[in-house]
Amino acid sequence: MTSKDRTLSLLVIQVLLIAAAIYVGVAEGAFPGASPFGRAAIVVVCVAASFLAGEVSRLRLHFGALLKALEAGAVTTAPRDDRAAIDVLVAALDSANGDVRAKAHRNLVKITGQNFPPESARWRAWWAPIRDGFVRPPSNGA
Repeated sequence: MTSKDRTLSLLVIQVLLIAAAIYVGVAEGAFPGASPFGRAAIVVVCVAASFLAGEVSRLRLHFGALLKALEAGAVTTAPRDDRAAIDVLVAALDSANGDVRAKAHRNLVKITGQNFPPESARWRAWWAPIRDGFVRPPSNGA
């Protein structure tokens, strides 16, 4: 299955889950005898599952870019260029997943030597003007 096929599959799953949520929320006959609370719970689960499917797709895209950047660095004998990885890690600070945000922040601190809070706006403000000339601090290892 190609990346495009996987993305399309996840999009179809998202649409079906949202459609199911709307049907359960609107159609009286969707679950005869179910309480309004039960129907609302099903709607919330469908919407949450749809959101998670979208998040999986977005994370695959970001980590795909990160892997390409890491592979490119592993093949060359030139000094490693961490800019692409930092781009992906800064973007990952906007993730809805707390674990992704924490790992991105931990790696940003490790790669850059900076210790900003895990807020993407703060990291973007620091990163934008220095990106083109960034060199990893030697004290943080390579």
